[in-house]
Amino acid sequence: RFNIPRIQDKETKNIEVLDPTPTPVPSLHEDNIIQKEENYKGDKPKEDNKEIEKPQTNNITLGDLYIDKIFGFSINYPINWRVNSTGSVPSIAEITFDSQNAIGDVYLVYTDGNTTDRDILNQFIEPIRQQQNFTINSEVELKLKNGNNAFRLMYQWGNSENSKTGFIQTSSDKIKNYIIIFEIDSNIFNQYFETINLLFESFDVFEPQPYDIPRYESLVLHLDTGPVSLDPAFATGAKSIQYIQQIFSGLTGFDKQGLLQPDLAESWTVSKDGKTYTFYIKKNAQYHSGRPVKSIDVQYSWERALKSENKNNVLNYLGDITGSIDFSEGNISNLEGFSIINDQQFQIELNNPTPHFLSKLSHSHTFIVDLEQIERYSSNNRAWEIEAIGTGPFIIGDWIPGLIMYLYPHQNYHLNKPQINSLIFRLYAGQPALMYQSGEIDATTLYSDEVMNIYNSDLLYGGSPIKESNLIKSTEMSTYYIGFNTQSVPFDDINVRKAFALASNSKQLVQEYFGDVHEIAYGLIPPEMPNYQSNLSSKNYKYDSDLAIEYLSKSKYYKDGTLPDIFYSTSGYDGPNRLIKGLIDSWILNLGVNITTNVYPPDQYYSSFENQTYDIYDYGWIADYPDPQNFLYSLFHSSAGNNKSNLNDPLYDLIIDQSSIENDQNIRSQYYKQAEDKLFDDSIIIPLYHGATFALIKEHVTDINFTPYGMLDLRDVKISNYLTISTR
Repeated sequence: RFNIPRIQDKETKNIEVLDPTPTPVPSLHEDNIIQKEENYKGDKPKEDNKEIEKPQTNNITLGDLYIDKIFGFSINYPINWRVNSTGSVPSIAEITFDSQNAIGDVYLVYTDGNTTDRDILNQFIEPIRQQQNFTINSEVELKLKNGNNAFRLMYQWGNSENSKTGFIQTSSDKIKNYIIIFEIDSNIFNQYFETINLLFESFDVFEPQPYDIPRYESLVLHLDTGPVSLDPAFATGAKSIQYIQQIFSGLTGFDKQGLLQPDLAESWTVSKDGKTYTFYIKKNAQYHSGRPVKSIDVQYSWERALKSENKNNVLNYLGDITGSIDFSEGNISNLEGFSIINDQQFQIELNNPTPHFLSKLSHSHTFIVDLEQIERYSSNNRAWEIEAIGTGPFIIGDWIPGLIMYLYPHQNYHLNKPQINSLIFRLYAGQPALMYQSGEIDATTLYSDEVMNIYNSDLLYGGSPIKESNLIKSTEMSTYYIGFNTQSVPFDDINVRKAFALASNSKQLVQEYFGDVHEIAYGLIPPEMPNYQSNLSSKNYKYDSDLAIEYLSKSKYYKDGTLPDIFYSTSGYDGPNRLIKGLIDSWILNLGVNITTNVYPPDQYYSSFENQTYDIYDYGWIADYPDPQNFLYSLFHSSAGNNKSNLNDPLYDLIIDQSSIENDQNIRSQYYKQAEDKLFDDSIIIPLYHGATFALIKEHVTDINFTPYGMLDLRDVKISNYLTISTR
């Protein structure tokens, strides 16, 4: 499982634990986002008004109240206007005269909590300052009726024929900054000045309470911007899988110690030759809808995954089943190795003995979906994900992508029933650590630079550093590395790959960038991998720019002291992170190459490989199960779906194929060492570091668990009664 490269990198008192009594609510898309109170009498506004009526300038009243429970603000507005949620960030609401004429917007912007309202506003309108004849008419610091400080500015731009007037106000609530802006024709603005002024003064902020769940009766988390997909067959990154595992489940799973456990399967038997598995489904296993899980559901889910657009990745986990490749390619109509015995019993035939087959069935690509639900949708329609029915510990109450996700316990869950009333995932945010400090969230995972700031006591909000005791570190079986596209010019030449590896000052750069946060990698397989000790160590690391030039000069592509232009692919927003930039600079300095960097948004990076041109790339992989095969096959075998290096080495494939059918652990380990050594000797990758998961968790939250595979387990989490908490 690859990890989105954001480089993601509990003193307990006697407390009263809340009894989980989940209360499913209707979708947020209606009343739970916005509450509108109508405090007026009279005619409703006409939707097709072509002209704007001139308002009364005396005794103006704002008859309607808009309340946004997700973002935590309210605003009064005239009865013939509209305020509508945008369902996104940073623009969170739109103010209109009617359905056709937008006149204002409400924005939510996060800062570090130390920026003044004036500075925020000045930064916000910087692009507007470039307009023709921009002039500030007035600016004032004020206090709103709710007691919040605010800063307001009125400006004008344009000419006598087309003059625009803007009215903008910013008000801060800790690290959240709400900005209201009106910009309309000056003559219309002058007519409505008093109304707009009252509207701005009415702005109020409060503790967000989506779904009417009191803040401290739900666990509020921020992990990231949310899943790319909730379809187990489709989703590939850890960013999506950590949500999928709350909603869906498979035949097997891992506990918090990383040990394999039965999940939907009650038990199984394995034939003497290791090729036939007979599974028995738990009698109490059921979907969120209450329908029992049957053998046909497993068959449907696996066949659907093998036929999906993501079938090459799915084959990493189901490809050992007899006929799986032919079925995925459409050569046969049924999965040959799957035989249903009865509703609770089925049999699987494998091509060869595969010792880690049961571990593979813990991966989300093998999770069981509801065939009855999906068959109500067309095969190309993924709309079912919004209200997906699974068999996991939590049920979807609502999901608005990029905004919020609400889950509540599955009361008939076949394993231990969750101990918490509800989960709220905040999918919009600023810096996670600052959100944690300001009390917006109860738990978060962290970026590596935030972890380093905490270690250095540099991360402050309100003058108080984060307690290091609240910082949880969980080791994970992961590796982050640089890969070469072995089918592209010039990296189809081993001499060029060796030159780049020798010219990479990776050890120093990782130390400078991460300090002690992550561990320097010298090979592909993480040191936490059980029953395996790599041949590779620090003695194999070499940084030698002179030797790099020697290898480069042997290349058929090194003509006149130059190489063809090189395309580097990475994730980010404004550019590569400092570590990757340091590596690129070392290649340019030591090898004199021209490198063009293509930067993709993190949530699009891994899915972009099929459609992009790249010569070098960076990649992160977290183990799905505790066997080196998960790295060595999944990332570099010629038939593997995640082989982004496009490695096609028959000898390497042979070593991996032999290891896959070898039952003797010692012999298998020797095969694995041969394969890992070959990757290093042929300079297929440049190892960078082995990662860890870091999280901040409030004192009133207990039993949040992270597995060694980087997955979040929330089944046992508890929160204390909010009345017993003295400090938030």
